[in-house]
Amino acid sequence: GTSSHLVQRHFGSSGVLWQRESFDRIVRKTEDLAKIADYICKNPVRKGLVSRPDDYRWIWRSWVEGRTLSRT
Repeated sequence: GTSSHLVQRHFGSSGVLWQRESFDRIVRKTEDLAKIADYICKNPVRKGLVSRPDDYRWIWRSWVEGRTLSRT
């Protein structure tokens, strides 16, 4: 609300600024974060861009999974 009004006032515009959200969620546990990250990483697979999440060059999951990927 507040940030939307400030942006609108700054640019002298009105109307809808943000895309409508389907839901917000607070991450309370490390396990929840891992599940959310896994869901996001699988988006390119669901879209048919790659066969495996690690095949998508823009995904780097080691910070969640605690492993290191070597990229060439």
